[in-house]
Amino acid sequence: MSKPTMLSYILEEQEKLTAAINAYPANIDTAINGLDLAAANWLVLGTGSSINAAKSAKYYIEKMADVKLAIEEPYNFTHYEKIDPQLQVVLGISQSGQSTSTIEAMDKITNHHAVHTMAVTSIPDSEITKVTTSTLDVLSGRERVGYVTLGFSATVLALMLLGLRIGVKKGLVTP
Repeated sequence: MSKPTMLSYILEEQEKLTAAINAYPANIDTAINGLDLAAANWLVLGTGSSINAAKSAKYYIEKMADVKLAIEEPYNFTHYEKIDPQLQVVLGISQSGQSTSTIEAMDKITNHHAVHTMAVTSIPDSEITKVTTSTLDVLSGRERVGYVTLGFSATVLALMLLGLRIGVKKGLVTP
């Protein structure tokens, strides 16, 4: 694609999201390797479309995986919030993998106490993956337009598949 537009990415959604479904459960199993399945106190950090994707998938994840999921904007979290000592899992969503506020917030948490951290990104070798325990590739690739559409849909799907897989692994959902 020489000069992509938002429509270009919208037209790729069916193919990319179908491929993401076909990568299930292997893609998710890679991301949850080392995650304590009993961990029930989760935090998601993200801005813009990333936080909107988290809000879109929140109740599905909570229901399927039987976890409590809080969602925060990373800047406010870094500068104003206290870290819950019971926090066990942190997902940092950054479709580009370059969100400095999300990376800063993840650093604040890991400097406070040990938690499983997961980067949720479309660029698996990006900056955010260097500060996390594991990476969930949303499998959409880099979107080179101002408003992400494919990345948003792929992030929602990846988060929902994450919740589903945790539920399956816990025996709450049959395969």
